[in-house]
Amino acid sequence: MKGQPAPPALVLVLSLDHCGQVTQVHVEHSTGVAAFDQSGIDAAKTWRLSPEIQDGKPVPSRVRVPIQFQDDSAAAAAAAAAAPSAAAAGGKGKLPSVEAMYAGWKRMQVPKAALNADGTLPGYLPDPQPMRGGFDEILRQLKSERRLESQEGGVDRYVSDDVFDISNWDVFERGFLFSPAIVRMRLVSDGEKAFWVTSSICAARAPDGDCAKLEEFLRVSAKPQTPKPPPPSPPPGLRDGKR
Repeated sequence: MKGQPAPPALVLVLSLDHCGQVTQVHVEHSTGVAAFDQSGIDAAKTWRLSPEIQDGKPVPSRVRVPIQFQDDSAAAAAAAAAAPSAAAAGGKGKLPSVEAMYAGWKRMQVPKAALNADGTLPGYLPDPQPMRGGFDEILRQLKSERRLESQEGGVDRYVSDDVFDISNWDVFERGFLFSPAIVRMRLVSDGEKAFWVTSSICAARAPDGDCAKLEEFLRVSAKPQTPKPPPPSPPPGLRDGKR
């Protein structure tokens, strides 16, 4: 019934084939309400997600997806609405714990962002959580831990597309006034909407003036962005530090 407390989140583990089609659905964390669980299962069976990539080829994999319902009248809609977020849960096919998902969800939370008059957000919004480490250290991590998505125009793009860690890293190693540099765009949420924030780092060998050119480049080149729906939240008990 409307007005009743929302049930705990449903956490599903989905088995995917090499095409990203859901072949099996396992309930890892039940809401305690059979109708809610079934609506989430039925919705998940219709999804087509991003399969794991190994050696440049898609392979069968598994992903864990949380679904937070609002009330029983909205159960089916909430499950269907979770599909776009779940579709981002590809990448290296890791299967994080519920606690790890909560940590990722918490990292996504940022202060409220004010909308422009037309309902958009500025294309360039500084990330309140800057990248940690130096240029060379971050580059090594990207090459060993992230997926290389593209190499175009002198820019190597690495991605992380777990459900609570959707980020792009553009590596400008040469050919630009501010090279070498790394620019990260990260999807975050203020609880009402999701949007992209940006952080950057120049190599120690890059002149200070070049880093200033990078900042200006980011501000000028970024187009206004349209807010996205926020990701599903973790189970209430987990948000309170309880299992």
